[in-house]
Amino acid sequence: MFSRLVMVASAAACIAAAGPRAFAAPPAEPVRLRASAALLDEVVANLLPIDVVLPGPPGSPPDAGSDGASQAAVLTELRYCGATDKGTGRFRAVVRWGTLGSGPAVLGGTDACRQSLGDLAKQAGVAERPASDSGVALAELDASWRPWELKLSLMRALMPSAPSPPRPGPPRPLGAGERPLAMVELRRDLLTLPTAGVRIPTDSGASITVHVAPSFGSDGIEVAV
Repeated sequence: MFSRLVMVASAAACIAAAGPRAFAAPPAEPVRLRASAALLDEVVANLLPIDVVLPGPPGSPPDAGSDGASQAAVLTELRYCGATDKGTGRFRAVVRWGTLGSGPAVLGGTDACRQSLGDLAKQAGVAERPASDSGVALAELDASWRPWELKLSLMRALMPSAPSPPRPGPPRPLGAGERPLAMVELRRDLLTLPTAGVRIPTDSGASITVHVAPSFGSDGIEVAV
């Protein structure tokens, strides 16, 4: 039972922030839990997939909205890659949409945090995708915590470019190079999770309500409950 609670609390650290009630009265000494990067990846995998919205691809028409033609997608992989110099968490992610909503793992290798996004895409066979209504994007995310929420922000992404405009003459067959991936540098909040008052289920069927505050380290995260 205790090991299960530790695992669930570690998952909550990825999606929770300290709640205001935690400071309404002199608090007891918080319980501190530490989750390794491997445990964190395992627990987070059980929370996926998650629906998200991506900005439009490179080359989207400027009149398609402030962020281009936004794309409904599914976050299918999320890998913890340590802390940044600013103390935020660094993640890598795979986002899919259309007929490519599922596929082989891209971030399963031991070098998933060290290789470039381009190399990961080539190894996984997603370097180019011709279908205009489907795609795979590889992204780097920044996880930042402030009372009372955790934000996952898209920092850069390797994603299919916008379809080329039609050219005169007979239509060309869709080939492997029709929509190459292109790197997009941006900062956009991909997922915001305000979760003050996190409920942790127990074996008895009851739940425990806690407020947790995560901090990010090079080899995992620490959770104050």
